[in-house]
Amino acid sequence: MDLHELSKALGLDEADVLDLVDLFLDTCQNDALKVENGIASRDHQMVADAAHSIKGASGNMRFENIYALAQHIENDARANDLSRAAEQLADIRKELEKIAADRNSFQT
Repeated sequence: MDLHELSKALGLDEADVLDLVDLFLDTCQNDALKVENGIASRDHQMVADAAHSIKGASGNMRFENIYALAQHIENDARANDLSRAAEQLADIRKELEKIAADRNSFQT
């Protein structure tokens, strides 16, 4: 979803969408680091909690790809399976990079 569409979908002006996207990116980058640390320490609960946070934020922002990836990480972590988490986290980070690039090129 591009940011103009997001602005319309959320019923917000473009400046407010930029603020939300900035907050979203900061939050998700922090949570992604928690997922990474949880994977490294084999802390399934940390991974599940951080993925849940990413899932919630991305759902609110209607970033469906990130939502689905975070949901998979969370569900797998709750089942004590981190075998795919690093790959899925890498995919989340790629999506975050795309959003950041869109944000930087977005004109209000």
